[in-house]
Amino acid sequence: MAKRPELLPSLEGLRALAALAVFGVHVEQLADAGLTLGPLRLDQAMKNGRLGVAMFLVLSGYCLARPLWSRPCETRLETTLCGFAKRRFSRIVPLYWIVLTAIWLIQSKVSSLEFSDWLAHCVFVHNFWTATLYSISEPLWAIALIVQYYVFWWLLMQMIRWLRLRSDAAIVGTLAGVLLISWGINASLEVSGVAASLFGEQVWRHGLLIHLPIFTLGSLASWFESRRVMQDSAQWLNALVITGLLLLIIALACFPIELSLVASRYAFPIVPVLFAAVVLSATNEGWLQRVLSSRWLTFGGSISYAFYLVHQPAIQLTERLLRALAFPSSLWQLAVGSLLIAGVVAWTLTFAVEVPMRRLLSCGVSHRNES
Repeated sequence: MAKRPELLPSLEGLRALAALAVFGVHVEQLADAGLTLGPLRLDQAMKNGRLGVAMFLVLSGYCLARPLWSRPCETRLETTLCGFAKRRFSRIVPLYWIVLTAIWLIQSKVSSLEFSDWLAHCVFVHNFWTATLYSISEPLWAIALIVQYYVFWWLLMQMIRWLRLRSDAAIVGTLAGVLLISWGINASLEVSGVAASLFGEQVWRHGLLIHLPIFTLGSLASWFESRRVMQDSAQWLNALVITGLLLLIIALACFPIELSLVASRYAFPIVPVLFAAVVLSATNEGWLQRVLSSRWLTFGGSISYAFYLVHQPAIQLTERLLRALAFPSSLWQLAVGSLLIAGVVAWTLTFAVEVPMRRLLSCGVSHRNES
């Protein structure tokens, strides 16, 4: 059996940057940045940190599909539901349930949270209703979305297996079809206004269908990386990606709009395509890969999932501590304090819960695959 490819350190670095971008959004919600440099506005750039979620989605699609291309065509789809579920479960669910339950218990003491809120979050359907979407902690909606894509991915792979479409061309063509069809459906529903009337604006913008093109784009990027399509032009790709990033940063800092709400979700296809190019560039040798593989960024990436889960409660706790100590809740005090608290908690949870659970569950899958 082909060995599953290891996650590159540079992609861990991207996870760290994406987590920090989302962190900036929630810091800005509690403290007015109020910093400008000519036309550049720090508060607007922090609001647009929501695009960090788009990077997480591209990376999720990439990492989910990447092992597929390293397997022989005859056996690449021979995966059981149990084995697939255990691999995904070990990466996300145990730590999520622990953090979710802790936040729910604490929040229940000061608000009117119901058991149904906790249950909806536990089974990853809380983004189906406006009442439960943010009821426990705002960032948790994206976890439901990622789990739903895992289910969709498994069903899609089973359909491809049943149809005996095992070649690269067939699978890539199917993924491209999913991207284009879902994008077309989203565009037609948004233009007609049917989406908001059927599902509600909030539920629609946090559902799987509108994010499906972004996930699929990441999955397609993994095929390009596996075939080293861009390897001969790595320096050219790096230069193009950096130019695009600089233009994006200027846009985020200057324009008084939230790009996550423009056109389609996260300004699809412009921003997600740029992020997919960043992922491809990060997998090729070059200075961008070396920067993203730096010690601090890879460490941040290793705890980024736990950090994402706990960062908003950490920000809220820091804001209350500053207020109780009669300190002014400035942007920098709130950012530094909550970053330290969230970082320490995330490090503890990662190495006390996430890593042991991943090893325990993945060990069972490995033993069965070898037998």
